[in-house]
Amino acid sequence: MASVTTQPRRINWEDTDRRVRHPLHIVRGYIKQYCVLEGLGLSLLYISVAFWLGMAFDWGLYQVFGVDWVQSLQAVTSESGIDRYVRGFLLIVVVLGLAAVAVSKTVLRLFREFSDQAMALLLERRFPRDLGDRLITAVELANPQTSEKYGFSLALTEKTIRDAADRVEKLPVRGVFNWARLRWVFVLLLLTTVGMYGLVGAVVCLVRMSSPLDYAGRFNDMAGIWVDRNVMIRDMHWPRQAYLQLIGFQGSARNASVMRVGYGEQRENLRVRAFKWLKANPKKRVVGRR
Repeated sequence: MASVTTQPRRINWEDTDRRVRHPLHIVRGYIKQYCVLEGLGLSLLYISVAFWLGMAFDWGLYQVFGVDWVQSLQAVTSESGIDRYVRGFLLIVVVLGLAAVAVSKTVLRLFREFSDQAMALLLERRFPRDLGDRLITAVELANPQTSEKYGFSLALTEKTIRDAADRVEKLPVRGVFNWARLRWVFVLLLLTTVGMYGLVGAVVCLVRMSSPLDYAGRFNDMAGIWVDRNVMIRDMHWPRQAYLQLIGFQGSARNASVMRVGYGEQRENLRVRAFKWLKANPKKRVVGRR
């Protein structure tokens, strides 16, 4: 009596693994792209907001009240240089905040491991009607050791994997992410840069009755001075419309702003020189034109 032996049907595990996991690799790529774009947008938004708040406190305070807080602090603590420590501390706080945003929104996300099971659950939560737990099952069954360990039917395993692969290949996996939120980040960035620049320009032109070109040149100068004062930590003051220089003034060795004249001592009369159109200079305290 002859017996017929049939070879057990084998599944092409490489092909099934590729079909199931390829969409998951695409999702990982979108995750990295999304994290980089969101981290970049939020970092630039943070810098923009910090710049405008700094300009409002520094330049705005001087424009509205005529108070140069750096010069006032230097006048009070001229020998200790505490104004530099204050500006340096504020700069460190802003930089640490920027680093926290960049690390939390970009670096930590990029180096986080996303398993195939996590990607499958993400797609199933986003497309529950299309997948219906098929993808996570296919990911687990695509491992031949798992199938052999639990003795799953090869025909059922192949059908489940093929069904999940056919469905996931048709899904718009790009739609997993909230790209509208990312667009709003860059819209806010545009509003806090170009929008704020135009709004401040409109207010300044209406108040001063000046042209946009005059505002652009003046704002660029003021922004440069702000960077020198608060980022480079240089001893620079906001330019005045007029500057008076005492000629013949001789300050004491202890305090350069105080001139001591002994009883009966003869000194030349003090003269005053007026300057206009001042511009701050990092090498000299003030330069100008008579």
